[in-house]
Amino acid sequence: MIHILIDYESIQPRHLETWADEDTHVTVFVGAHQHRLPFDLVAAMQALGARGRYIKLRHTGKNLLDFHLAFHLGELVARNPEARYRIVSKDSGFDALIADLQARGLAVERLRVEPTPSGSVHDTEEMSAPDGTTAA
Repeated sequence: MIHILIDYESIQPRHLETWADEDTHVTVFVGAHQHRLPFDLVAAMQALGARGRYIKLRHTGKNLLDFHLAFHLGELVARNPEARYRIVSKDSGFDALIADLQARGLAVERLRVEPTPSGSVHDTEEMSAPDGTTAA
């Protein structure tokens, strides 16, 4: 199972329907000042059924969306530590958390851009794990 958590303030995906398969769950985090979503995104999320959900923030504040995303990631990891997790965001503030989770053996990565239609990632942020290895 793959969980994709999208920081919609940072990255607005265009091809969700081509990289979210039947084993993928997608959560889109929408900022308080974001009032419109493109039809293609909404239609793709609707097609996911229960595997797609939105979290609309009601308040504003520095890094507020990031805190909410990190909290929900923690809830998901607690329920399903064997799953793979992808945070879609340009925000490097997630990297320290991701490195800690990777050090604990969890499959978590940050994508700086949305995955390509083939499901691969054309630009990921590489990070060094505490043991000196590199994780994508």
